[in-house]
Amino acid sequence: MGSSHSYLKEAVLSETICEHCGSKFGIGTACPDCTWPEICPNVTVAQNPMQVAALEARYHDARERLAKAGLEALGDAFEEALSKSLAIICCTIGDLQDILRIGFKETPYRLGRKRFPIQQPPNDTDWETIREHADLMLFTSKFWKSYHFGALSLEERGLPSYGAVTIVCKEKMIDRRATTFEMNSCKFMLVHKINPLIDVIPDGVRSTWRDRGKLCLAKLVAELVGVPNEKSAFQAILLKAGKNTADDDFVEVHIFDQLSVRALERVYIAHSKSDPPEKRIVVESLANEVAKYVECRVRPE
Repeated sequence: MGSSHSYLKEAVLSETICEHCGSKFGIGTACPDCTWPEICPNVTVAQNPMQVAALEARYHDARERLAKAGLEALGDAFEEALSKSLAIICCTIGDLQDILRIGFKETPYRLGRKRFPIQQPPNDTDWETIREHADLMLFTSKFWKSYHFGALSLEERGLPSYGAVTIVCKEKMIDRRATTFEMNSCKFMLVHKINPLIDVIPDGVRSTWRDRGKLCLAKLVAELVGVPNEKSAFQAILLKAGKNTADDDFVEVHIFDQLSVRALERVYIAHSKSDPPEKRIVVESLANEVAKYVECRVRPE
């Protein structure tokens, strides 16, 4: 009886409650759901005074431009909408099956997912090499394989070019470790002709999760002028789906470290009316399996 009581006491003492998200986890480790109190390198960089000052300068210029056009209220509404924007990760059905098999604890590298799928390289460009250079510059050699990539969205929809599965991240589980970047970071390297051997990524093109609205306003102010003050109009300029991943235009989200199932709000799997019956069966079966862990819905493309 005494040993059993000691065991129970020890078990209680070895568990703590996360101060950030409320999950329970073992003392001496980081929370498996939001990673508190782990230091997140991408957030540290985004909080660097030079980064913050550069973003503030861009943001100030954007607000001045709107003020001169008499569109302060539009800017306010846009920022308010962006303060509620979501981190969306899209992947293939195969990726989702992998996630179920191994648990959502692996980064896209270990899952084999690519921001530019290797099997369909657009424009004969070596995106795989560019991707690695971009990530090394963004995250350093120590952490470059420790991130999940997503896109900001005002709706629970992402970019279909990455796959039929849409994963909506739970804000409380990512807000302290997510940052945003101006655009697809691979594409950024090409657009700005950045040589990884001699150049650096300029300041002011990334932000903390809290300041994502400022980054979006700085990027999109020219397009914002003239659009109606409506959420759907804001979504149309924030997230633009192209014919393939190279044509997509969006604000990229970088999420440090693992994602547990508790970090997911819900999952959608798209299907087409033209899908053969056997594929629909696979989709429905997969959705039922995912629904054991997190809300999952099948919806038309």
